[in-house]
Amino acid sequence: MAFIYSPQMTDADTIEFLNEDKLTGTLSAMTNEGAIFTSPNYAAPLSIKKDSIRQIKFINKLETPMPHAELITLVNGDSLPCQVLSMEKGTVNISTWYAGDFNIARENIFSIRFGISEEQTIFTGSNDIKTWSDSSGWSSDADGIYTSKKSGTLARELPLPENFHINFDLFWKDSPNFVFRFCADSPKVTREDTYELIFNTAGIQIRQLKDADQSAPIANIDLNPASINAKQINIDLKVNRSDGSIILHLDHIKSGTYHNVFDSPKGKHIIFQNRASSGNTCTVKNLHITDWKDTSPTRHLSKVSPSEMDVIIESLGDRRSGKITRILKQENGNRIIQFADKHSSKPLMIPESYISLLYLAEPEKAPSHPELAFTANLTGYGSLQLEDTELSETKIKAHHPILGKYTLDRRALATITQNEAPLEE
Repeated sequence: MAFIYSPQMTDADTIEFLNEDKLTGTLSAMTNEGAIFTSPNYAAPLSIKKDSIRQIKFINKLETPMPHAELITLVNGDSLPCQVLSMEKGTVNISTWYAGDFNIARENIFSIRFGISEEQTIFTGSNDIKTWSDSSGWSSDADGIYTSKKSGTLARELPLPENFHINFDLFWKDSPNFVFRFCADSPKVTREDTYELIFNTAGIQIRQLKDADQSAPIANIDLNPASINAKQINIDLKVNRSDGSIILHLDHIKSGTYHNVFDSPKGKHIIFQNRASSGNTCTVKNLHITDWKDTSPTRHLSKVSPSEMDVIIESLGDRRSGKITRILKQENGNRIIQFADKHSSKPLMIPESYISLLYLAEPEKAPSHPELAFTANLTGYGSLQLEDTELSETKIKAHHPILGKYTLDRRALATITQNEAPLEE
C-alpha cells in the first residue's frame, strides 16, 4: 500500500520513502529499527521500518538564525555548532543554544573550527533536486550528494552577493570531464557572461566568457587527474567581484589568486556539468556556499591527517605542532589557547582570533563508537546521531554514543536521515 501525501497539511512532519512515497503527520518516536508516525489518514499510529525511510523533514524553522562561532567535529564524524567555553584537564566545555552545555573528553574530539559566524550561509547541498531549475542527467540523495552517470547539467539561481565563497568535493569514476560555471546570467549552457572552471585530462582551467565572441583564460593549473589515486578533490573558490579576483584552493592548498580580463560577471546562477560519456560517474558532495567578507582576514582552512601531536592552523595558514594544554576564557569573553609548541621553550598564549582550526592528537587507544541508524541534521550546519528518542512538540530527547543523553530543541532540526554506506569509488 502506498502512503499518500496530504497537501492540505502545511504544519506537519513528512516522511519520504525510498520508493518516493510520502506521508505527512507527526513523528512521535524513533528506534534503531524505525519510526512511529501518526497521521490523520490512519486510525492507529504506524510503525515504519528503518530500511524503507529515506528521510524525515521537519517544518519547524527558526524565525531568527542563532549561529554559533565555532564548530566541533567529533571522532565519529558528527559536528556541533557551539561556543567553546574552556578546556581543562582533558575536557572541552562547550555551550549550545539548541541542546544546552556539554563536557566532552578531548580524546573524542577531532577538530575545533573558529570564526564560522564571520560567513553567513547562502546555500548547502539540497536533498531535493526538484528545487534546481535544470537537473537533466543528475540525481540526488537524502544527504545532498549529487551524482551524474552520463552527460548532464545541474543548474539553479542563488542570491549570490558581490563576494562569496564556494566549497565542494568532486568525485569521479574513470576520468573527469567536469565543468562548473558560476556567476552565470541564466541556467542555460550558452556562451554568456560567466566564470567557468574546467577539470579534465588537460588539468584545471578557470576562464571567463564574455559573450559569443569573447573569452579569456584566467588560470591554468597543471594537474593530471590520473595522478589522484583517490579520484576525488576538494575545490574551494573565493570570488571577489568587487575587484575581479578569484582565490582557488585545491585539497585545501592554495593554488593562487587570479584576476579578470573583462568586467566581473553579474549573474547569480551556478551550473554543474558532467561532459563525460555514459558510465563515467561524476559526484558533487558537501556543497557549501557562503558570503565572503573580503575586508576581514580570512580564516584559513587546511586538512590534516590524524596526528600524534596537536596541530594549530592559524588564520593566515601557518601551522604549529605541539600540545594544546588549556583554553581559557577571559573577562571580556575572548578565549586564549595555551599551546606548548615543540619549537618554543615556553608555552605560547594565542588569542582565538588568530586561530582557524585546532586538530587534537589521535590517542594511542582511540575509542570506538558504533554508528547509529539515524542522524539528525541541524538547520544551517551540524549533525548528531541519535537513538532511543522521545519526541514532544518542542523537544527531542535522545542518546548519543559520545555525548550521552541530550535534549534537542526541535526548532533546530531540519531533517533526520538514515545513515548509509559510504560512496563507492
